[in-house]
Amino acid sequence: MRLAAALVILIASSAAAAAYTLSGSVFDADSGKPLNNAAVGIMEHGAVTESGSGGVFVIRDIPRSVCIVSVTRPGYRAYERKISLNMDRSITVRMEKDPYLQELISPPEKKEGHPGYKSISREDIKKYPMRGFGDSLHLLQSLPGIGGGSSLSTVPIIRGQNPLYTKYYIDGVPVDFPYHYAAAFMPMLSSLNEESIDSASLNSGPEAAALGDNLGAAVIINTRSAEAPGLNARIHIDPFLPLFPGISFTAVPYAGFSASGNAMRTTTDILGDFEYTDSSMRDHFLKMEWNPHSSHRLTAFTTGSSDSFSYKKWNAASSSSVSSGLHEFAFNDMIAVRTRLSHYGWEQSFENKQLYENGTGARVVFNPSETRFYQEAFYARDSFSASLGWEYAAYSGGCRGNISLEQIGDIDLPDLSSLNEYLVFPVEGRGLSSFCSAQGSFGKYSGELALRYEHYGPLDTHSVTWSAKAAMSVLKGLSVYLSAGRSEAHPDIYYYLGSSNPSFENASSLSFEAGAEASALKIFTFNAALYTADYDNLNPGAVYTVSDEYLKRLLQIHPFSDENSGRSFGSELSAAWNYKRLSGRAAYSFCSTKMNTSSGQEAPSEFSQSHIFRLLLDTHSGRWTWSFIWSAYSSLPYTPVTSQSENGTAYGDYNSARFNAHNRVDLKAAYTFPGGSRISVELWNAFFQSNTVFEYYREGRALSSSNPEKFDDIPVFLWVAAEVSL
Repeated sequence: MRLAAALVILIASSAAAAAYTLSGSVFDADSGKPLNNAAVGIMEHGAVTESGSGGVFVIRDIPRSVCIVSVTRPGYRAYERKISLNMDRSITVRMEKDPYLQELISPPEKKEGHPGYKSISREDIKKYPMRGFGDSLHLLQSLPGIGGGSSLSTVPIIRGQNPLYTKYYIDGVPVDFPYHYAAAFMPMLSSLNEESIDSASLNSGPEAAALGDNLGAAVIINTRSAEAPGLNARIHIDPFLPLFPGISFTAVPYAGFSASGNAMRTTTDILGDFEYTDSSMRDHFLKMEWNPHSSHRLTAFTTGSSDSFSYKKWNAASSSSVSSGLHEFAFNDMIAVRTRLSHYGWEQSFENKQLYENGTGARVVFNPSETRFYQEAFYARDSFSASLGWEYAAYSGGCRGNISLEQIGDIDLPDLSSLNEYLVFPVEGRGLSSFCSAQGSFGKYSGELALRYEHYGPLDTHSVTWSAKAAMSVLKGLSVYLSAGRSEAHPDIYYYLGSSNPSFENASSLSFEAGAEASALKIFTFNAALYTADYDNLNPGAVYTVSDEYLKRLLQIHPFSDENSGRSFGSELSAAWNYKRLSGRAAYSFCSTKMNTSSGQEAPSEFSQSHIFRLLLDTHSGRWTWSFIWSAYSSLPYTPVTSQSENGTAYGDYNSARFNAHNRVDLKAAYTFPGGSRISVELWNAFFQSNTVFEYYREGRALSSSNPEKFDDIPVFLWVAAEVSL
């Protein structure tokens, strides 16, 4: 309590401290046109803002000092200027175009400026708590409509939807689940380090429909490009003891070429010698960009991760890899073409090694992969833009094993033996998609329309998905919109285990949304949305359930939900502000998701998180930055045990119970040294709240005060990390 109170006092006092103001405008040096969305920062004081309409920016409450003002914007050379702040100052920044850093084509996945746009940036990830040991995408759960089962649940639950049907896009390449795993099947943290990420945004509801293979939930990850000239490198130590070390760099060695990358590896297996267990996690990222000509741009990137865990007689491993080569060609100022060749593959495996050598051990492997060739043409002129494209996909791999899908969800899996024949269930075939989109604005009206056709070879299915959006500017600073869309998603790879001749169909959803966005006093922005979605065919195979509810909480992504169809509806309210040294945002979400089970019963979905509230605050003073997150949210529903004895276990109604609402406060302080090195301290669950996540029932024992045993979320925890500039 004292620490939290001190932080609040510190935030208030630092926000009110008297200092100087730096203001100015950013212009294109050649055309003289003002530039918005330019990042303006003063590294010595950790102050960062963006230029707005007319290229204008303002940074208030800067202590008296001699400092360096830096300005960056994609497509322009970095600008730096040394100034003396002993009074209020106003400067003019003229930025020169840099052809080898230009973004020739604005990706259609980017939605900045559109009503309802939700995103986090690399700066946000570094600024706020709960990043911990590199869980870069965890902050997505601070956006409206996104929840999670617990503090350490890295997988976002978007609008009460099964995360199995959330799709991720890394620089336009579709992937399934970019996470590190413990024991192969339990997501632990993001496999993309924040040094790889420029931004991560959410396309939810109708907005995600035309992207393909999702049910209205898509996370768009744009990776980092080099911005500053020369070579810049950092060593990352997470936590302060080097258990999770990493290194990152950006380089622009000569005009026309840039590169960025990072790598991380855990060291617990190197630093310690454990008798029965061994584990490791590692990931990497490398991106190179080359502009051989002002109208051509070549981009190649590769990223991947691998995890291994062994305990006595069993081994578990997981890995993923993404690689892509992209060519962008601009015919002129209006027409451009993008061509991409990419490959994505991941693997999860489990093996009871001791028994398997004798022919009786359990073994299972999932190893799907996709190779894609994509091409899209863009046209943009004034207030209208359109695109037309196609994509070819080759699917290979699948799953194989000698145990069933149901047995994977068994608590006794590490000791499981099997006499079943080792079978292979391929997911192979070819796919072909075609898609088009158009966007336009006409006075106070604007609209978007997208259409996609896909033939999915592994199941020989055909689908047509679409999205439409209409917006209107009602008053200055106030706009409203309506949107609708239809989505389809392929059956997940897990369902193929044990299905020799699958006759699966795509899952589908039909969603609608209405919302509004407003701004006030150039300080506040407000968003509101109402949505509804209908789902069908969510469970394409046989229904497998697990008796231990806590396994679902640990797995997060799993095929064990007895939910086939249903409906969700909800509302989202959010506000963001930036006033002097104090900035932040608040969001409240309500969601109700009802699903139909295999028995015909209607019940709350196990992913229906009714109420979610988040408050984020941050401020800075000199080289210090402080931040704060308050989270209050409903726990996820579960099926209670009503009686238990030697004769068996009896259960209540499906998902009829919830634990008490969760309440948590997380704090973070960071200090930036001259030269850019940085140290940060995070305090999780500062008020020592006891938030129950699941119960564990001991089989064969009657219910009592000690059975079931309740397991709470993380207790108070202190985390220290450092970044050292080389």
